[in-house]
This record gives sequence, structure tokens and C-alpha cells, in this order.
Amino acid sequence: MMKRAILAVVALVMGSSWAVAGPPVKNRIPDTAKWAVHFNIEAITNSAVAGGILEMISAEDSPVPKERVEEAVKFWEILGKLKSLTLYGPTSKETDAVAVADHRYTEDEIMKVLDITDNSPTQTYGDYTIYTFTPKKRPKRAKKAGKRLACFHSDGIVVAGADLTRIKETLDLLDGKAKPLTKDNPLTEMLTPSKGSFMVAAVTGIDKMADALKKKATGKKKRHAAFLKKAKSARFELGEAEKNIFAVFDLVMTTEEDAVNIHMMAQGIRAMVLFGHEEENNGKTRKIAEIAKATEISRKDKSVSVSIKYPVEDALTLIHAGMKEKHAAGKDEKEDDSQ
Repeated sequence: MMKRAILAVVALVMGSSWAVAGPPVKNRIPDTAKWAVHFNIEAITNSAVAGGILEMISAEDSPVPKERVEEAVKFWEILGKLKSLTLYGPTSKETDAVAVADHRYTEDEIMKVLDITDNSPTQTYGDYTIYTFTPKKRPKRAKKAGKRLACFHSDGIVVAGADLTRIKETLDLLDGKAKPLTKDNPLTEMLTPSKGSFMVAAVTGIDKMADALKKKATGKKKRHAAFLKKAKSARFELGEAEKNIFAVFDLVMTTEEDAVNIHMMAQGIRAMVLFGHEEENNGKTRKIAEIAKATEISRKDKSVSVSIKYPVEDALTLIHAGMKEKHAAGKDEKEDDSQ
């Protein structure tokens, strides 16, 4: 019964994805942005790897508990109505971030998810109503979520964030009344995705953001800020094309010497992974070695690039092995607790 339910949901999601969301719409991102992340949700839901995972957990011999399978079905249904999600901001502060979602939800459905009611505080900006809501606390999070804002720009676009000024700026962008990314902005080129891209992320001015982080940081965070001070920009992309999963990470450092050091460190990590897994007979560890072999690391001047292309079929084999291992570990823990 559960297997049929999952397959029905998959068919519904893929059938509803009649127009792939595609790359980020750059005229929705202000020229003041220093970072941006774009998720092409429809590319994810239509991918072979996502379909393979769902088929795997719905199989008769699936190691995934029934309640977790039900959660997966519900999550998949939610994704089925979300076309894409773009986030961006001018600083590293979480409260400066803005999210723009393309969706197929009704306004009532979104208000229910965000806990927006008729009694929720509102304010107007032109013809728009901006709602104030308190997001649900995330598990394992120490800080309180705080107030957030959301606005329905149109039937298919919702804008959310914590800063009223940023929300208004985005609404103006969507209406063509504010300055979007220019051709000279480094983010413009960095946010151009490859064929089959699931997500693309880019950040510029990392060294300047690190200055702000360093003032408040202590311990490990202070060391992280010191490292970030040596970086100028970074780009990450993940996707699926020609039956392969691919990932690319590009990092531009402030000096060539820093790039050389990062390049050597990345090569060292790759060598250690190969040394620790290549000779073992275990199938899973051999696959890890194959991933390391498939990883390419290169450097040019101040830039370092790490990329990987790995068959979807092999990736699903690894995921299945990981599921079985996790399930076995969970059973062992329960047996130990019962003794």
C-alpha cells in the first residue's frame, strides 16, 4: 500500500512539473547582493537520483521504517508544488537574507505553513500586504527564530525575510522599479548554471565579510574567520546530467600563495581518502575510493577548483548501503537498550 502511495506521489509530482523552473532570474536579485543561492526544485524532483531514492525506500526489502517513508511521501508532496527557491543578501547576517519562491500553492496553504492568521500583524507597501509571523523553531537550534515577514507578490511568487527594507527592495525589483544585478557584478556570471543544475550558489567579498565575523567570533569561529579572510569569492554547483551526478566548487583566494596552499591541502585529503579505502574489500569503502579517484583538483593563478562526476547508479548503490548500515546500527542500539 505504501509503495503504491509513493509511486502515485512521484507520478503526480513529475506530471505537474510541466515547465522546468530553470536558472535564477537575475533581475530579481539586487545589485547590492554579495551572495545568492538558487534551487531548481523541479530539476530535483525530475531527476533520476531522486526517483531512484524514492523507489529504493518504497521497495519490499526497504530498510527505512514505515513512519519515515510516510514522512518522505509528505515531503515529496510539498516539493511537488514548489518550482524554485532563490535566496540572497548583502551581508553574512541571517536577518539580511531574502527568499523568493516560485510555487503552485494557494495563498491559504502558504499562510497555514507559516502560521499566518487573520490576527497576524500586517503593514502595507503600495498595493502589497506584508505579514509578520514567527517561524517554527528548528530542532538543534540554540537561538530563537525571531519575527519574519512574508508578502504575496502574485499568485505564483512569495517573498520572505526578516528585514522590512530588504522586502520592499525585492518587491520593487519584481515590479521593475529597482536596480537588479548588473553585467559588471561578479555574481551575474557566477550564477549562470550548467545543464542539469539542481542548485548554484555564489558569494563575493568573502574577505570583507570575514572582518565583520572576526570582531564577534571566538575560539573555532575566530580561526574560521581568519581563513575566510584569505578568500575573495566562491561558487558551488550541484546537478545531474548524462546519467551522472556532478558537483563543482570554485574558490578564488586573495593571493596566489594562498591558492597554492589550498590546492596542496585538497590534494592531500584526496590522497588520504584513497590510502584509507582503496585496498579494502568492503564494497562501500571501494565506492568511496572511486569517488576520490573521480575527483579532479586544479589550480590556476589565485583560483582553485574541485569537481566530480559520478554515475547516478553507483551513487544510489552507496545511498542504499548507507541506509542499510544506519538501520542496522539503530537495531543494535535498541537491542542494547533492552538488555
